[in-house]
Amino acid sequence: MFLCNGKGYTRCYNKANRQTAQYAYIELYAACKTAFNFKKETLDVYAPLAHRLGMSKIKIELEDLALKYLDPVAYEEIRQSINQKKDEREKYIRDIMDVLRENLTK
Repeated sequence: MFLCNGKGYTRCYNKANRQTAQYAYIELYAACKTAFNFKKETLDVYAPLAHRLGMSKIKIELEDLALKYLDPVAYEEIRQSINQKKDEREKYIRDIMDVLRENLTK
């Protein structure tokens, strides 16, 4: 523990904060780069491997998760498009079910 006057303490504290922020930024950058590489590796290695092993559900999940973080804009556009079409599909199924119920009750 060290003792210093108010101005000296403030200078020491500010310098320590700048250094801490600088190291935190470097660590964050490295973590992001590693995460990006892992997501890219997931698309390039693990998803095809899961496909070859007959685990298509896992392959699809891996591709979805990797795309979500590698290209969030495209992922969101695809997700919204699927959700819009989902409503149309559900309406189509309800209409067919109504027709089937009418024909089965005759």
